[in-house]
Amino acid sequence: MESKKKMQITYPCEWGYKIIGQNREKMLLAVDSIIKSDSMMIRESNTSRSGKYISLEIRVKVQNELERNSYFKMLAEHSEIRMVL
Repeated sequence: MESKKKMQITYPCEWGYKIIGQNREKMLLAVDSIIKSDSMMIRESNTSRSGKYISLEIRVKVQNELERNSYFKMLAEHSEIRMVL
């Protein structure tokens, strides 16, 4: 039987999130309202074949697990963001 081990992460560290939505500008505003960091970098990642959805990759320095999980939760709950990976 395999045991599930928690991944060991040394903080502070750079963490990445990929967000998916329909409107690039509104997604960027959402990210700016959630993540207040000088170390944040955002780049466009992919666009769906139909052009309806786009994804953005966010890289940011997080200080601890609480901050990392908090960013994920707030991004996932924002109305302009359809999915967070």
